[in-house]
Amino acid sequence: MVDLNIQLPESFFQEEERSGYLVSAKTKELWAVQLDLLNELDRVCKKYNLKYFLDFGSMLGAVRHKGFVPWDEDIDVSMLRDDYDKLLEIGPKEFKYPYFFQSFKTELDYDISVTRLRRSDTTFLQSEDIINHNKYNLGIFIDIFVFDDVPSNNLNEISRIHGQVMKYYSAALTIAQRRRKYSNHMLTVIMFFRYLAYKWRYGSSAKAFAQMDSISKQYKNKDFVSCVFTNIGIRCRRKAWLNEIIYMPFETMLMPVPAAYDEVLKECYGDYREPVIDSSLKVWFFDASHPYNDFITRENFHDNLMKELSITSKDYEISVTEYLALLKKKFLRIFSSLF
Repeated sequence: MVDLNIQLPESFFQEEERSGYLVSAKTKELWAVQLDLLNELDRVCKKYNLKYFLDFGSMLGAVRHKGFVPWDEDIDVSMLRDDYDKLLEIGPKEFKYPYFFQSFKTELDYDISVTRLRRSDTTFLQSEDIINHNKYNLGIFIDIFVFDDVPSNNLNEISRIHGQVMKYYSAALTIAQRRRKYSNHMLTVIMFFRYLAYKWRYGSSAKAFAQMDSISKQYKNKDFVSCVFTNIGIRCRRKAWLNEIIYMPFETMLMPVPAAYDEVLKECYGDYREPVIDSSLKVWFFDASHPYNDFITRENFHDNLMKELSITSKDYEISVTEYLALLKKKFLRIFSSLF
């Protein structure tokens, strides 16, 4: 596998059972690269005095397992908006090869609202990357989420703000995925005209993302925050929960989590103390030894991988009937607002 800038014991890379779940040696290589990425993010954040913390499954892993949740295969961190914007500013110049700081500001056609720190000398393709034949940096990554101030903890109000943001996200996705092949010819035609409309209105996916960004951070100095910039569901936290950071063991490192981790984890998962194995199928392709360009430039690579993994574009696209129903609902909402 690739050389790492952290030291891990040889035993770390061995297959082992954790909490009744068998973690493969290949997954351990993936974890190792992600820990290396986390270490690099930690270095830069400490250099510039930026506050971040493990979040979602990674926070759960730190609290409950002192490392990865055994059936989890990614690392999530979060930041509040001010620190996040500073990272967006310094990230492109601070992270040097093989690291790559990826956001809608740093890479054309990147179609995900979550910022990622990747290793360009590795490979990680999710099902959407395979189906859409994505060409942007597809190295192994860690996710960096941003929490923005919201007016209150009223979920209907947060949902309204999130809906405004997702309107522009839909535009950004449509523009970025213009080369996508759909299983239905009529859907292909519909999406082509949808692309033309969004392209005429916004010009580029980056401009649509910029609109998302502007709406997400319109509120300041509020008591509650939410992850409205990303499509991960409506979440609301007291900002006070995130003010104080403590360090907890995460595999071989000490990593930051909110001191109020109990409140945050209960908001995410309810009763989180008792492990429940998640056996849901994840259709991913990763390689900790070779850069993504070694794979995606091969002739028919994406189509062959779809067959190998038994996935089809139909599994990840809206049907024509569903799309027309959404258009009807949108038309009726606009029509009713006129009277």
